[in-house]
Amino acid sequence: ESDKAVKYLSVNYAISAVKIEKVIKGSLSAGDVINIQEAGIRGEEYDISIEGVPLLRRNMKVMLFLNGSNTQIMDGERSYGIVGCYFGKVFYDQDNVLHPATEFATDGVIALSDFKQPMKEENLIKSINETASISDSKNVTE
Repeated sequence: ESDKAVKYLSVNYAISAVKIEKVIKGSLSAGDVINIQEAGIRGEEYDISIEGVPLLRRNMKVMLFLNGSNTQIMDGERSYGIVGCYFGKVFYDQDNVLHPATEFATDGVIALSDFKQPMKEENLIKSINETASISDSKNVTE
């Protein structure tokens, strides 16, 4: 919904206000608007980011896996980081097919061994349930 830029401990962060459409797991709720922090600089023509993965932009639809909240980067305002910088960011295309961030990264990036190609959301959730060790013994659900 909105974009900000901040610098914290000599690192540039792009901050995006994101409206949650659906929660798979966690304490946040659909309709909440939260700040997402990403290391990088959002430019007019292109982004400067880790491995060249696109930073969040207005009207982009993504599935995000988030770290806990942080109040240091935005001087007291709460923000969330993406797991593994970009491994926790999955992009929807116009047909609602999911694409891992590694598809958009520069050459040499580590690929996810269990998610190498586009897939439907329900297949990704099934894959997460089959491969992830969830500490509270509950499966991820839609």
